[in-house]
Amino acid sequence: MKTALDSVGLDGRQEHAISALSGGMQRRVAIARAAVAKPNLLLFDDPSGGLDPVTTSRIFELIRTIQNENDNTVVIASHDIDRLVKLCHIFHVVDHGKVIFSGTLNEARQSTDDRVKVFLDV
Repeated sequence: MKTALDSVGLDGRQEHAISALSGGMQRRVAIARAAVAKPNLLLFDDPSGGLDPVTTSRIFELIRTIQNENDNTVVIASHDIDRLVKLCHIFHVVDHGKVIFSGTLNEARQSTDDRVKVFLDV
């Protein structure tokens, strides 16, 4: 686990209680814990919710690093479109619990569905 903590910039903090860490540090611990098993699929539900812009950038960069190093599938549920377009290859837009679009960013931008356009702010 020490190596996993090192990879998320938390080396030297393995003795700290989770509750003593900041929100951003807690998220990084959660990412390290999930990534250490090198699963084929990682799911993130709003990984940057409530975090400051610097920590948000760090979280998304960690996700990108994990994805690149392990060649796994990463699913991210988020409203942070600006960051998602830099990281994701395929997008799924969900409205009221139903997938209304699946495809690339270019395909999403060409969609005639107003709900997709509003979501992507096209």
